[in-house]
Amino acid sequence: MSEQQIIPIYESEEPTDEQKRLRALASDLEIKRLEFFDESGKSITERSVAIVSVLLGVVVISKVFPSVDLLGNILAKTLVSIALILNLLAMIMGLLTGYPRSYLRYTHNLTKMRAILDEIILRKSRYLQIANLLFALGVLTLVGLIMSLIWIM
Repeated sequence: MSEQQIIPIYESEEPTDEQKRLRALASDLEIKRLEFFDESGKSITERSVAIVSVLLGVVVISKVFPSVDLLGNILAKTLVSIALILNLLAMIMGLLTGYPRSYLRYTHNLTKMRAILDEIILRKSRYLQIANLLFALGVLTLVGLIMSLIWIM
């Protein structure tokens, strides 16, 4: 004879008001997660564009390029180049966060639909993490540039 496992039955309790609010908050956060990624990608793109614009604006406005501070200063030239590259890469990653793609629609297969949603969330979060890292490194590079110019003068 085969023995059957006995599955314990637990009495359920009605969720409290706080538990209901917590569930509603978690559901709301999950729904708004994709929108958050898109808005964050736009924000990082805007900040990167602003920094690159300021750097390029300084070049255009200055009468002599490279400026006196950069002439013969290999460290400053290197830091400016690295900062520009990092901010341009951060801008690209921010744009990729919100880049529209086409996905298969599984109207009647919730498991596949959930897998595609998880893939979208993972992709957007990775792009956003990389964009934030590149932006932070670009800002730190600019701080290093300013500090090197202050110490050299």
